[in-house]
Amino acid sequence: MRGLIQKALANEDLAYAIVGQALLDEGSILTSNMEIFYNDENTAKLLFEIAERWNMADNFRVKHALKQTKYGFTIRAHARHPIYERIGPLPDETKDIAFRHLLRDISTGPKYPQSVAKRGIVASLRRSPKTSRDLAYEFGLSGSTIKGHLKDLRDAGRIRIIGRNTRSLKGKRKCAYVWGPVPSK
Repeated sequence: MRGLIQKALANEDLAYAIVGQALLDEGSILTSNMEIFYNDENTAKLLFEIAERWNMADNFRVKHALKQTKYGFTIRAHARHPIYERIGPLPDETKDIAFRHLLRDISTGPKYPQSVAKRGIVASLRRSPKTSRDLAYEFGLSGSTIKGHLKDLRDAGRIRIIGRNTRSLKGKRKCAYVWGPVPSK
């Protein structure tokens, strides 16, 4: 194993292939970032060593979730394109869509004025119920931006949670909620 690590530390293409495979196997591609976490600290540290050498990784972290301790890191935004160029398109269509969403052009400043985005979200939910992830993909916005709009719209009484996405791979996450408009009176 150490020999492979040494080769990856010396070969950028091999390093990207290893990190890309880890992303496919153990990674999470979210609406705002990508992360790789393992239950095994040693495996996570070896992978982090490779990713850090080629400037792909943010800081090594420990997180506690669902009564487990996980070790890992997030992928830096500038490393996403080179990873996708080497491993994409992904064999898992859901992960491929999520990955391509993170590759979108992110300009400075808001993409839409808040009022326009919120009207668009309500109109979209009137057409069909959606998760926050569906809305993030539709509007090309980050998950945190969409979730902020959903909270504001819910607090204003314009939308509500109407169920849970039973197909969600991350059923405990808020992205599993299905949103819809508040029925007209």
